[in-house]
Amino acid sequence: RTLDGVAENSSLRHSNYFYYNCMTGHFLRDNCPSYLVEDNFNKLKAGMIDGLEVVTGTFMDELKARKYTKVILMDHLDWMDNETANGVA
Repeated sequence: RTLDGVAENSSLRHSNYFYYNCMTGHFLRDNCPSYLVEDNFNKLKAGMIDGLEVVTGTFMDELKARKYTKVILMDHLDWMDNETANGVA
């Protein structure tokens, strides 16, 4: 989907914080990722973020280790070659 399609089919100001942030350089209080909503952000500041683990390796190595029960990939497959993407699937 191109930016034209997003602009034609959604409200950047009210419902598409990804593109709004790209275009303006900031998020809005009523249109932002859930971790930036005030209550959630306060939970992170209070220590919830301490459970976050940053891994500097490849996704495939982590997947093969079967260390996690859930992962969020979003557009990561877009950046993989077909062979690697098919291996993840």
